[in-house]
Amino acid sequence: RYSCETCPSKGFPYSAGGYFPGLITELNNHEIEVLKQDIQLNQFSVGTGYEGLTSINLISLDNKHSKKQLENLYSDLSTTVDYNKMKSKLRTLNIATFQIHYML
Repeated sequence: RYSCETCPSKGFPYSAGGYFPGLITELNNHEIEVLKQDIQLNQFSVGTGYEGLTSINLISLDNKHSKKQLENLYSDLSTTVDYNKMKSKLRTLNIATFQIHYML
């Protein structure tokens, strides 16, 4: 990591190659604990192309959903409900959902 001398806030003390790191702020304690384990989990990620550079990530915390199933769930839900409702529905299926915002 390189110290970021031009970062606008103390909340972003590091950058790499001039870019801020991605930030994850949406996970609850259960999701964080599962993701800290050294296990392979099925996941799906899609770049949204809005709000700067953003990706939406889905991770099956119990591996009951394949990558293709995660992709299909995202495809179905993202066209019918807003992000927060989609996230809530996926959480009931034990799927962690979060956005990573890459700020330039």
